[in-house]
Amino acid sequence: METSIGINFAVKRFTSSKDKDFLKALMIYNDTIPVDTKTSTNEIIYFADHAADQPKREMYFFGLYADGNVVGFVEAGYLLTTKTIIIDYIVLKDSFRLNSIFYPLFSLIQRYFSEHMVDYDYIATEVSTKCPEQSVDTESFFSRKMLQMEDFRIVDALYRQPQLGIDNLESNFDFQLMVRSAQSIAVLKKDTYLAIVYDIYFEHYYPWYDVADHEHSDIYLHHLEAEYEMIKKNVDQISGDAVSLSYQTPSCEYYKAPDCHFNNSTAGFTPRTHTKKPLLLLGIPVIALCSFGVALLIYYILNQMNIQPDKFAGIFAAITAVCTALFTLVFAKVSKPS
Repeated sequence: METSIGINFAVKRFTSSKDKDFLKALMIYNDTIPVDTKTSTNEIIYFADHAADQPKREMYFFGLYADGNVVGFVEAGYLLTTKTIIIDYIVLKDSFRLNSIFYPLFSLIQRYFSEHMVDYDYIATEVSTKCPEQSVDTESFFSRKMLQMEDFRIVDALYRQPQLGIDNLESNFDFQLMVRSAQSIAVLKKDTYLAIVYDIYFEHYYPWYDVADHEHSDIYLHHLEAEYEMIKKNVDQISGDAVSLSYQTPSCEYYKAPDCHFNNSTAGFTPRTHTKKPLLLLGIPVIALCSFGVALLIYYILNQMNIQPDKFAGIFAAITAVCTALFTLVFAKVSKPS
């Protein structure tokens, strides 16, 4: 009877759209994100291959793994001017949308940035403030709920999600910005907040759509300028020189309504995963054939030297065992996600 149980979590940065797992992760994104917050998958594929093309922004795309299986997708950008990591999307398969899955994977994402010496002061993400009757997606509520437990604070000031391209009119509405720093913070200087918003708008959104739809980039730039001016006017009306960062409980006035997404529990245990290792299964007959081939080769060499091979049966057995172990290790290694 099995007395131990465990699960292995991993994150992997995709540096090419040709990575064997990139499209698997992107399919999870495509099946989850609604139209009003969705970026074209063709554009994501392009920037996966051109992540560092802009001088003031680098893109990061991650696959999220549980027991070697792709269970989620992350898109983020690093903005050099304000040293801000902006998280565009954190997406998990529906059955994996649990506290016990999110937190170890999000911890690994932060560890990746730390170990790769990404010098950031803030991590920010846009979250929806819509309520159930306004058709907010469950992913937005899930992300907001999870990130608040990671000490992300909601900026108490206007934030607008720009249009995700000239033609996606549904994507332009009020959001909120969630921000965290290495040290817990309760306020941001107005100038700091506006600098982060400016960086997101003009070094993240604009370079993306300048490439994706260069013909209309001037129109899109005017759109961003108008949105930024609206935010700036709102911030200027706030008294004092700072905006507060609030820690709100993950609920709203609709919490008791049946269709409120916060009523969907995110507690629970990890669903069973089936780790697929086709190369290892294929390796079983290959191991046997290779070991037999090595033994035959040694038999032939000894025979050519007029040495009786039967005197070396023990050596043959040892060679076969060593070869089998080596080939098994090799196939086990290449069967794991790289």
